[in-house]
Amino acid sequence: MLWYWNIDVIVKNQEEQKKIMREQNDLLKQFIKLNGGKIYNDDLLSMESKEEIERKAKLFDASSKS
Repeated sequence: MLWYWNIDVIVKNQEEQKKIMREQNDLLKQFIKLNGGKIYNDDLLSMESKEEIERKAKLFDASSKS
């Protein structure tokens, strides 16, 4: 059954895609750092200061409550 649907090939391709996406993410982080950007908690990539991000978040929260 596996050979018919090529499930093993599909799984292998998905694993390769995940690997490539992780590599792209690492390269993007390096690119941002080299261009003067900051990385917070390895999740948030930004060219803005942490304070500016927090200020914008508060403004967004205030506007969404209206």
